Amino acid sequence: MSVINEPHIEKKHHDDFTRITFEPDFKRFGMEYLDEDTEALLKKEYMIRVQQLKIVKYI
Repeated sequence: MSVINEPHIEKKHHDDFTRITFEPDFKRFGMEYLDEDTEALLKKEYMIRVQQLKIVKYI
């Protein structure tokens, strides 16, 4: 979390949208993968945020 990489920005090829991705640093936190509970929590939090924004279209 202390190392920040430059954002990777590509020219658009489709309709207007923003894709946000993240790559967790499993090694730093002593993990090998996201377990089912953590993945479900992240998806739930994502959906809560999407529902708060009226202009977001969930794909």
